[in-house]
Amino acid sequence: MQKARARGDGEKVAKYKGKIARWQQQLRDSMGEGEDGLPPGWEKKETDDGRTYYVDKIGEKVSWDLPGCEPPPPASVEASGNRKSLLIGINYPGSSAELRGCINDVKRMKAYITSCGFPDDSDSMRVLTDDGCNDGDPTHDAILEGH
Repeated sequence: MQKARARGDGEKVAKYKGKIARWQQQLRDSMGEGEDGLPPGWEKKETDDGRTYYVDKIGEKVSWDLPGCEPPPPASVEASGNRKSLLIGINYPGSSAELRGCINDVKRMKAYITSCGFPDDSDSMRVLTDDGCNDGDPTHDAILEGH
């Protein structure tokens, strides 16, 4: 029974990852990014020891963090009703499974939805990241509490 459940969970995870990949590509396409996922004018480079950094050839900037993109202009659709968001970015810093873009994705999504008129206040939006910033850590209880 438990093996069947694990197989079913694996299928759900694979399906979910596929949806996320399609959504991320749609977001990149809508934000005008290049094939490498970077805004126009940015280039991805590596140090001699393999650390990734980014160079803005236009603004002559260098960043360790994945650069954000200017969001597209807000849609001209008038939203109605109660709007709330819970944005979660988990990079697992210091672990063997450390990621590098999750918190940047949250920052970019927050910028995008606020540019579309979504309220950026504690009653409407909660941001949980594991970098010690924002509204708290993305713990089980904090995620379930949401809004």
